[in-house]
Amino acid sequence: MINLTETQKEKLNEVWESIQPDSIEYLDRNFNNIAPQLLVFLILSLISNETIEIGIFIGDGVKGSCVSFDVYNSDKQLTLKLQEDDDFEIELLLYDFDQEEKKYSYTLSKSDIESIPPGLSNIMKNVRDEGESKCVIKNSLTK
Repeated sequence: MINLTETQKEKLNEVWESIQPDSIEYLDRNFNNIAPQLLVFLILSLISNETIEIGIFIGDGVKGSCVSFDVYNSDKQLTLKLQEDDDFEIELLLYDFDQEEKKYSYTLSKSDIESIPPGLSNIMKNVRDEGESKCVIKNSLTK
C-alpha cells in the first residue's frame, strides 16, 4: 500500500494540476519521467473514492481492463490499463487548445507495478478475463 505524507500528496496534486493544454511540449519530452508519479496520483485518487468502476477497453488490436481518473469538465484523463499479456500501462489523454486529442502512454516497470494495491490488480485481471465491467468498493482494493 502507498503511504505518503501530506506534502508528498500535495506535490502529486501539483503535478496533476500542472498538466494543461500548454503542457504538451513538456509532456512530449518528459512523460516517461512523470508517469510513475501519475500512477501514484491515480491510485491515491481511486482509493479516496467509496466505489470504483473498472471497465474494459478494446482498441488497436488490444483488449483488457481499465480504471480512469477523469474530472468532469476537464480536458484530461488518466487511465491505468491491464492488457491481455499482463502488461500494465498508464495512459494520459489531453486535449490541446484546438481540441485535438494527444495521447501519452507508459508501460509500467516491475517496481511501478508494486505500487498497485494487490486487490486492484486482481480485480482488474478478473474484469479483463471475464470481459465485464464491475463497480467495486474501495475496501476490496487492498485485499
